[in-house]
Amino acid sequence: MNENISVIIISYNCKQYVEDCIKSIIFTCYEAIPEIIIVDNNSSDDTVKYITNMYPKVKIIENNVNKGYAAAINIGVEVSSGDYLILSNADIVYKKNTIYGLVDRLKSYDNKAIIGPQQLYNNGNYQRSYGYFPTVKRGLYDLLGITRLKLALKKKSFVGGTRKDYKVEYLDGAVLCTTRHILNQLNGFDERFFFYSEEADFCYRAKKEYIESVLVSEYQVIHHRGGSQENKGMNDESINMIIESEAKFIHLHHKSFNVKIYFTLQLIFFKLLLVLSRTTKDTTRTENNKKYIKAIKSVLNGN
Repeated sequence: MNENISVIIISYNCKQYVEDCIKSIIFTCYEAIPEIIIVDNNSSDDTVKYITNMYPKVKIIENNVNKGYAAAINIGVEVSSGDYLILSNADIVYKKNTIYGLVDRLKSYDNKAIIGPQQLYNNGNYQRSYGYFPTVKRGLYDLLGITRLKLALKKKSFVGGTRKDYKVEYLDGAVLCTTRHILNQLNGFDERFFFYSEEADFCYRAKKEYIESVLVSEYQVIHHRGGSQENKGMNDESINMIIESEAKFIHLHHKSFNVKIYFTLQLIFFKLLLVLSRTTKDTTRTENNKKYIKAIKSVLNGN
């Protein structure tokens, strides 16, 4: 076992995903398997019992309530032993060399970075793996099409075979590689974020300490976000949580009036997307856009 690397996996009612994630770690790191820790947020599908029986060497922390992603990460970090930490969703399959590749790349940045791999859908298609902080700048980027243009250029580069490092505002939290020192320096994840935007907050606070967030496209993982359906509909609860977490981020890091400016820009943006989705008769996107518009109006109305 490589005790200098700890992989912390957060699980909630996803037994099969957890097992597939563990298997991928074992298969890709068979010569020196890192410490694997599961932090389970009170699953009701026998995840803990199943993983305990199948993988007795995996350390499992069983929460008696769903404490959210940020709190679960902090719990996992506290009981881990590695100096290098891989913070992971359960619905991740690690491809060959990814874990040790991410750690090696972190070392090349003198251990002063947060590193993330390129994520792929389970059919191998490119998946967005980074984002812009929810600020007025991002609102303008979305509205003017700059966000989509930048994403399209990165996607084209990756599909064309280019494997580069990109400094980004924040990395998608499905897989993050960093050090225990950085986690301690930033006092861990902010537990005021239950789910969504916790990685944006973490990377934002890191940036203020001159710690960069770097997307390393040389190394990839499969992220079962929506399975093979890249345009899978989202439910009202998830969308409301996304919008509310973005509002919380702005309140914490910027002046409160920025909330109104940002979400006004987002409202215009999603209304334009709604018109486009209706024109193209994309019913899934139409329903998603309607849900986003409803959630954004709720924030703007102070509900």
